[in-house]
Amino acid sequence: MSNYECVVIFDGLLTEDDNKVLQDRVQEVITKNGGEVSRIDPWGKRHLAYEIKRCREGYYTVFYFSTNAGLKVIQELDRFCHIEEKILRHIINHEIKVKPVEAKAPSGEAGGQGEADKVKEAPAEEKSAPSSQSISPQPAMTELKPAEDEPTPVVVKVEAAPSEKPADSPSVSGGDTAEAQTGS
Repeated sequence: MSNYECVVIFDGLLTEDDNKVLQDRVQEVITKNGGEVSRIDPWGKRHLAYEIKRCREGYYTVFYFSTNAGLKVIQELDRFCHIEEKILRHIINHEIKVKPVEAKAPSGEAGGQGEADKVKEAPAEEKSAPSSQSISPQPAMTELKPAEDEPTPVVVKVEAAPSEKPADSPSVSGGDTAEAQTGS
């Protein structure tokens, strides 16, 4: 059995009773065509992000339903929502149930402690001992050095000589180049 959800925005100028009647009609379309409505979630009247059919507010309602009838229910519900003038917008989605995922610690770490924390917790004897005699873990961040076979990049700043422009040449800053050259 496939699960679906349908979000419908009804005209904001409707009364609560008219809105309830339209909700019942949508539910009736689903059940008559082989669907089973599991729940209806009315969100209430909300301000629209932009004007739809000259309306600035609408009643949002979500219908959760399931069906074995295939596309028959979906096609009939879509047809009904397009024909009904008091429905501003609708969308029918295949419902996906998401399971919460627990955060996993990256490999090589115990109890959520990072490499930097492990270095800080080293005994005082290892910290004070000369580096040639003790073997302690390297900190997570190390200085990057260029490879021996790669040349070191060199930045050269080149200054251009000031351009000399003849005094009688016209300026070409913003007009047509042909007009500037002919002097017109």
